[in-house]
Amino acid sequence: MTATKILSELHPIAFNCYNAGETTYLQYYEVIVDENGYNPKNYILNSIYNFGHIFDSFRDAWLFIAEDPRGQITNVYDMGYSIGWATYMFITPGIAIYETDINRKTNSEIFANGNRTEE
Repeated sequence: MTATKILSELHPIAFNCYNAGETTYLQYYEVIVDENGYNPKNYILNSIYNFGHIFDSFRDAWLFIAEDPRGQITNVYDMGYSIGWATYMFITPGIAIYETDINRKTNSEIFANGNRTEE
């Protein structure tokens, strides 16, 4: 009877773990296949512009696994978050854009009608 009670409590854990894995897979599939469309440009730009964030996240995760005192992560949750952050910074399209590039004006727009002031 005790074993039945213990096993009945394990079922929700296993079920929720399976659902979390399935949700994670579907999210990665949506971003990689549907949004990026296997376009390597997004990955290259993200790995160049976000290299510092990606490197720091993986370094902190590795230092936690190696039990190195130099690491800043102290629990498993933060290590998982760090790895998730690194993969987010690598696969998410459109985050490797400088803010100055969004509202860039051409010289003809800046100097139109003799007006030399920028908005």
